[in-house]
Amino acid sequence: MRMKNEFSRAIIVIVAMHTMGFSTLAHDFEVDGIYYNILDETAKTVEVTYQGVSYKSYSDEYVGTIVIPKYVSYQNQDYDVTKIKNSAFSGCENVTKIDIPNTVLKIEDYAFHACLGLKEVTIPNSIKTIGMGAFYNCNSLEVVNITDLSAWCMIDFEWDFQANPLYYGKLRLNGEDIKDLVIPDNITKIKKHAFVGCDNFRSVTFPNTIESIESYAFAYANGITDIELPNSLITIESSAFLACLGLRSVTFPKSLRTIKDCAFYYCQELEKVEFKEGLISIENGAFWDCKKLSSVILPNSLTNIGEYSFFASGLKTIVLGSSLEKIGPSAFACCDISSITSLNPICPKCEEEVYSEYCVFDGSYSATLIVPEGTKMAYASADEWCKFTNIQEIAGVEGIAVDNNATEIACYDIHGRKLNEPAKGINIVKMSDGSTYKELVK
Repeated sequence: MRMKNEFSRAIIVIVAMHTMGFSTLAHDFEVDGIYYNILDETAKTVEVTYQGVSYKSYSDEYVGTIVIPKYVSYQNQDYDVTKIKNSAFSGCENVTKIDIPNTVLKIEDYAFHACLGLKEVTIPNSIKTIGMGAFYNCNSLEVVNITDLSAWCMIDFEWDFQANPLYYGKLRLNGEDIKDLVIPDNITKIKKHAFVGCDNFRSVTFPNTIESIESYAFAYANGITDIELPNSLITIESSAFLACLGLRSVTFPKSLRTIKDCAFYYCQELEKVEFKEGLISIENGAFWDCKKLSSVILPNSLTNIGEYSFFASGLKTIVLGSSLEKIGPSAFACCDISSITSLNPICPKCEEEVYSEYCVFDGSYSATLIVPEGTKMAYASADEWCKFTNIQEIAGVEGIAVDNNATEIACYDIHGRKLNEPAKGINIVKMSDGSTYKELVK
């Protein structure tokens, strides 16, 4: 029994020693005031970390200017520095400058969180990924140094705005502040959060290689005033230009097919948008709260307008294209529109949302609704459209380009019902280019 008790006490002592001693040295080694963990003994790689078992173990283990080396020597072995560990510098309020070497591939989550004194950081060309909240609450950050814009455009910023130091600081390329951003022609997409919050841009020039602009790519970039998007662009992802408060005009290309949710939400200075044929869908909240946008001409190729797309915007006049099929709940609510022209002889379906207090055109039912000749009765009896008190017809369908190679794709009666074959009386024929004409069948 005595031997058993002695053995138990020995185990307790060993555990206590481990807890009290070894736990404070959870980093593998320290060189020149920087703490490291070995990642791969075979590949000889290490990560920069904090001192101790947690980033909270010590306060301000890092101060002033931190120059991270490309490699570090430990026990007669050289190790490449390839990563900055999550929370490595978190809470180090007296760090003022960080130089990251061209061997680091990843900056992990919250790596520089709450470095309240950080004013300047150098991001090398080697970086592939910057983790969630990596620069969260770095409110004093002024300058983000890079040497290769293509490499910057290829970084994956994970999860949120504050993975990107540009949310706080301005971008400096080879020692010069970027004011007129020219995207390199080897880039095919602007990645998520790539230029979020970068106020120092006055303009952006896109090459004809860009196919997509991803979520929040230019959100809060308030210095940009006018944008002409390239004729290679297919998709603008959600919130891509969210709250760009200086943006005044956007020209969309023929190649564009989709403008996704909230893409231009709260762009309150936006006055002019120019759509081209080819656009198929404007999705939920795309131009919500664009207060200075007074007029839009939507292309004949457009088939879908999502809910709240132009909600609470400054729209006064709208032209809806000839192929429009569906308008989502509250799409044009709270706009005070004076004139709506619908070029589709078939009334677009207006969807309702059970829990919404607004209808599609709420606040604008006194507007003049202009519809194709012979379709007034159909509009006047259709859901939502029947609420308009002033419906007028136009002779023919105006403003639609004619394609001499267009073919007939559908036929409708005067009430907008689709016909399997021409019927006696007036038929409305729809062509593949979006144009329509009336035909009398005897």
